[in-house]
Amino acid sequence: MKYKKIYLNTIFLITLITQLNFSIIFVSSRQTFPDEFKEIYYIKYSFTQIFTHYEKGKFTAGGTIKMNINEILGDLNFSIDHQLTIWPRVCYEAYVFDYDIQYRVNSITRMIEFVDYYSEGFNGQSLKNNYVFYYIDTNIKEGDTRPILHDDMMIFRGAPFHSSTFRCVGVGKDEDKINIQGDFYDTIHMRYNVYEGDPIMVYTGSICGIGTGIGINATIDLYYEIKSGILLYSKSEYLEYYIYDSNIYQKHQIQRVILELNYYGEKGEGFKDKSPEQNLFWQDPQNRIGILSIIIILVGTTISLIIIHRKSIIWRYNTLRTIYDVENKLKLEIKQLIQEIDQEKKDLKNFGISI
Repeated sequence: MKYKKIYLNTIFLITLITQLNFSIIFVSSRQTFPDEFKEIYYIKYSFTQIFTHYEKGKFTAGGTIKMNINEILGDLNFSIDHQLTIWPRVCYEAYVFDYDIQYRVNSITRMIEFVDYYSEGFNGQSLKNNYVFYYIDTNIKEGDTRPILHDDMMIFRGAPFHSSTFRCVGVGKDEDKINIQGDFYDTIHMRYNVYEGDPIMVYTGSICGIGTGIGINATIDLYYEIKSGILLYSKSEYLEYYIYDSNIYQKHQIQRVILELNYYGEKGEGFKDKSPEQNLFWQDPQNRIGILSIIIILVGTTISLIIIHRKSIIWRYNTLRTIYDVENKLKLEIKQLIQEIDQEKKDLKNFGISI
């Protein structure tokens, strides 16, 4: 009874832990992606900016970027709504960047071919003949290059808009996986880094708080989802400095993270319909090893108890069998002895001797 109770308790614990593991894995669905970017019709990003000036210190700003996308005669029409507060320079307070832009992109070359609309006060025509920022072609290989618009600089600097040649530094690498709400996604990693040999950019205008004649050192990492090519995450740093004295500078550090994604046949809510603590627990390899170790110990203990219990039964059986055989042998010998005594009595009686 004692072994049976331990066995049942062990089985119960294993079942409980297994159910917990599956609940951790399946508590919320991962975000899914279409096979092609053109199937996507709505995207939303968070936008955060840390602005640092060499004299005035550090400031933060940000907001969201929403876009609707539809296909028109093979081209992709982007309608982008910026709802941001940004710091372009230190001489003024942060201002609201709430411009709407509509442009059409050649879905194959990724070039912006037409700018259909832009809000008053924002010269969106400069975007024409640049290369869209929000997706990459998925047949790219490590070492390949692609032109990509400096979209962050478009927002904080306003003009000029231009693209640079970015390098593909990884396709599906483990170190390039992006963690969004506890789930890890494989990516195509594009990079522009002036400290790795990419060209310094020059701004010919004047920036209040720095002066005229501005060099820009840019370090940018873009992470695109490996199947659809959509931008999942970006981080950039633009160091604007006076070319005659690099101690006079201001710096923009910007991050974008995808928040929502909808595409035809699927309303993608995997980025927000989450239980982050549970997902993060299971994503940690040490936690997975710990749970697996507990299960192995419990299973091993149960097997050991079963083996011990079976050996105990066999030993008890053999002992009892031995006792039973000895008892039967003694009974037989006693019976034979009684028979011999009775026979002796008869023989003596025949000789006239009574006992």
